[in-house]
This record gives sequence, C-alpha cells and structure tokens, in this order.
Amino acid sequence: LVYKIAASKVTWVSTSLEKLEYEYILKPKTDKLSSVDVTYDGKTYSFTTEQKTSTDDDGNETTSTAATYDGEELNSSYFDNYISALTSVTRGGTESVSAGDEVLKVTYNYNNGKSSDTAVYYASDTTKVAVKVNGTDYGYVYDSHVSQTKTNTEKIAANEKV
Repeated sequence: LVYKIAASKVTWVSTSLEKLEYEYILKPKTDKLSSVDVTYDGKTYSFTTEQKTSTDDDGNETTSTAATYDGEELNSSYFDNYISALTSVTRGGTESVSAGDEVLKVTYNYNNGKSSDTAVYYASDTTKVAVKVNGTDYGYVYDSHVSQTKTNTEKIAANEKV
C-alpha cells in the first residue's frame, strides 16, 4: 500500500536542515553533571556538583543539586540561575564565522560515564562569536553571550545572585 500526499498538505517536507538542528549550543541536564569548567582571560572557574537527597518529616524525598566553588558550597538558587543561563545559549546562526582568538571555553563533565562536552568561543571582527563544540564548527552566538557569561561566572564564584 502506497500513499501519495501533496507537498502542500505536509509543510514540514520543505524545511531545511538548519531548522531541524538543535538550537542550543549545549544543554546538559544538571543532574548528570559532576562539574563545569569555565575558562576565560587565563583563569578557570571549576564548579563541582552533586545530587543530594533529603527526606522531610512525612518521608518524602527531594533531590537537589549542590554546587561548590573553591571548596565552598554555593547558594543553590543562585547556582540554578547560573547554570540555566549557561546552558540556555542559543545559536545566532549556523553559518561559519571567521574565528580569531579564544575568548571563552565551557566544559561540562558528566557523572554517568559520558565523555565531557566542550564549547569553545572565538572572537571575530563582528559582534558574532564563532563556536566549536567538541572541535566541530557550530555556527555562532553574539558577543553579548560571552560578556554575560563572564559577568555571571564572576558573580556565582563570589556566591552572589545571578
């Protein structure tokens, strides 16, 4: 049995590969992370994470992510905001942008045996910043993302609200 359907009835057949690609640079699940390393301007900020389970008086269990930086536990709400912003970066486009010097590197290390993922951001002569994920060109983001990530990283490292 073969069905013949007019292309006008299934608009998705005329989509492009770019429209089907994932919009986020990297979006790991927080509970699968063991650490996140953010490097820029010659400094690496390493945030370690672990899952903590607590039980209330009624026996209900709650699991949350605890994060530390430089041996100090971070405010969980602040860290949740930080990691949400860090992992919600969307591509500005998929076309290749000339890459200059590295301006930011983010490495996600996992607690489930998965290999680390690394996104490296490179300056260009425009407001577009070239991105490589695990060594493969991944389009670009805008330089405002890099600036905001640096600001947020310094805030969370000081255990301040992001």
